[in-house]
Amino acid sequence: MVQGFLFPSTHATAGLGFLHKRGETVVVVVVVVVVVVVVVVVVVVVVVAAAAAAAVALVEVGAVVIAFYIVAAAAAAVVVVVVVVAVAAAVVVIVVVVVYVIVVVEVAVVAVIVDYL
Repeated sequence: MVQGFLFPSTHATAGLGFLHKRGETVVVVVVVVVVVVVVVVVVVVVVVAAAAAAAVALVEVGAVVIAFYIVAAAAAAVVVVVVVVAVAAAVVVIVVVVVYVIVVVEVAVVAVIVDYL
């Protein structure tokens, strides 16, 4: 039983199929999250750069109040990026932990069943 739990490939080969499928799920989730984060970061960098250029131009012509609002909006965009990255990291951690727990339970259950057969 202990050997089957520690070394499922020697005891519960059916568990390896589950492990492979779960591994693919983790890879897909991580890739999607990374792509979303990269897209959001690129968009915000472009928006912040444009906002900075607009703010400088507005200050030069004396529209300081409008420039202030543009800078505030750019700062809000940066906050959004930080939140999106934090949520994405949390999603990846949760998916990896859940998949790991599922695989460990499945392999343990298959090992117990094989032991009793």
